[in-house]
Amino acid sequence: MTERVIQQNHRETPQRNYINGVQTLNRRFRFGLERSFETTIISPDGRREFTAVLDREKRAAPQRLVVVKMHDDDEAIALHTIKKLADKGVGVFFITVTNGNGRPRDAHTPDEVAEKRRLEGVAAAEKMGVAAYINLDYHDMQVSDRAADIKRTLVPYLRMIDPTMVMTLHPEDHNPDHAAGADIVYDALYRARNTYLTDEIAIPLSQEIPALYYMDPQSLVDRTGQIIPPGIFVKVRKKEKPHLADVVLTYETQYTHPSQLQEFEDRVRERGRPLRWRYGAEGLSQDKKGAFLSKRDILRELLDREVVVNGSKRYYARRVFGRESRPVWEF
Repeated sequence: MTERVIQQNHRETPQRNYINGVQTLNRRFRFGLERSFETTIISPDGRREFTAVLDREKRAAPQRLVVVKMHDDDEAIALHTIKKLADKGVGVFFITVTNGNGRPRDAHTPDEVAEKRRLEGVAAAEKMGVAAYINLDYHDMQVSDRAADIKRTLVPYLRMIDPTMVMTLHPEDHNPDHAAGADIVYDALYRARNTYLTDEIAIPLSQEIPALYYMDPQSLVDRTGQIIPPGIFVKVRKKEKPHLADVVLTYETQYTHPSQLQEFEDRVRERGRPLRWRYGAEGLSQDKKGAFLSKRDILRELLDREVVVNGSKRYYARRVFGRESRPVWEF
């Protein structure tokens, strides 16, 4: 199974072979990324699971973060936090569940759009210093319908990477793919730690249990419109502001004009306002209830002074809602 992540082929022409009876297609990766190569695995149901390794050294970093996204631009919700971790030497792995084929543009077919979205995802990942980009090639808006299949696909990747941290979307997000994805990741993490629940190859896991973090909801509110205060605030500094535009505008199939960045900038500014952080903040929440999840706040240990935690929930609720209102998210 490790061949899925590290297999390399230097030939200029495509070569077909088989891994455990599954046909694969390997070719040199051609998107201006000289350090990269790709592996495409054609699954039994016709999906083309794609991996691009961008930084081989970071794959073996002591701290490894897996960011499980439903769509290729979802990392923008916690972009500054992920970039900070990558800059500190954390091995960051992007796993995107869907292929983006639900956004056809300019008379392109869904397959053509999916291919372009995948290339955009790889380019954005390299800009953020990510170790590897993986796309599971499920269709847009089918996350809930294919939940069981996605879990089975995700578990081997979690076991291969053996992360110390996992970050995904919020379970109360109003986007149905995002909310369903949070439940899928939670369940997949449980299955990845318990070999008797899966027939996948038993790859040894480290003794360290991973910490699970949820990004902010896309609009900072749940499906009833209640604002969800995070448990962790990560400070954004002035020198980091250009990263947002640089990465988000890489997704040309979705963002065609700089004015579309306003939504992201408003969210960052709103999160930092109660703490009086001039350039804003990003919010996350850590899930500590599962016995298979770490109680350590590894994010705080790594970023130290960049993070405010613990009492920040009460502080945020008091400043934004007043003393009587208490719509505070708790796990």
